Amino acid sequence: MFVRSKILGIDPQHGPDIEGMQVEVDPNVGKHTGGLYESGGRGWVAQPTQEGEQALKPGEWNDLEVSVHGAHIVTLLNGTKIVDFTDPAPQFTDGVIALQIHTGGGVKMRWKDIYLKQE
Repeated sequence: MFVRSKILGIDPQHGPDIEGMQVEVDPNVGKHTGGLYESGGRGWVAQPTQEGEQALKPGEWNDLEVSVHGAHIVTLLNGTKIVDFTDPAPQFTDGVIALQIHTGGGVKMRWKDIYLKQE
C-alpha cells in the first residue's frame, strides 16, 4: 500500500510505475508486512521487529492500520505496533494512496473495509 505517492506512468504488461512511501503488505510471515519501503528512493527505511514479523495471521483477514502525520508514520498489524518512524528527510510529502500487488508469483491479495480518516 502506497501513501503520499506519485504514479509516474503505466506499463501495459506490468501496471503502474509508482514512487513514494510503501507500507509493505505480504501474505507470508517474515516478509516485513507493516514495514516501510521507499520506492524510487532509499529502499527500506523501517522494518518490523521480530515480534512485529509474527503479528501476521496467514490465511486469515488481517487488520492493518496506518497513521501518517507529517513526517511521522505508525503502522499497526492486528493490534501490534510494527513501525513508529519519524522520517528525518522526507522526500515524499504529498500524493495519492495506492493499493498494489506485484505481477508474477501467483500471489493473490484481497482488501476490504478500507477507511480513510483525515484529522
